[in-house]
Amino acid sequence: MQHVPGAFFGNHTFGELYDIAPQKLNDIRYLTELLCASATKAGATVCGTVSKQFEPQGVTVLVLLEESHASFHTYPEIGALFFDMFTCGDNCNSSDAFEFICSALDCSKHEIKTVKRGFQ
Repeated sequence: MQHVPGAFFGNHTFGELYDIAPQKLNDIRYLTELLCASATKAGATVCGTVSKQFEPQGVTVLVLLEESHASFHTYPEIGALFFDMFTCGDNCNSSDAFEFICSALDCSKHEIKTVKRGFQ
């Protein structure tokens, strides 16, 4: 794929995962490590993380990437995790990250959508 020099473009991927063990979805350390590892699998460079544990349950994890960002939002009460990854350029493959996450969470029910953004 050829791009106009200096043009801004990227891929924004949205994933939904279901039927996940609630204890995995409430483990902030595990989820932070998983999101960082998945970003690396996608070819991105992790710059930092921010996370929040909610009461009585649920976690949000944000990962700052050199290429943009990635996030998890979990809902242990329904066994669901929502994934978001935006990467600028075309050097990263967010579907690799998504497959890695699905495998790590032993998730068989999931959906993924990728939206092209910017001027290509």
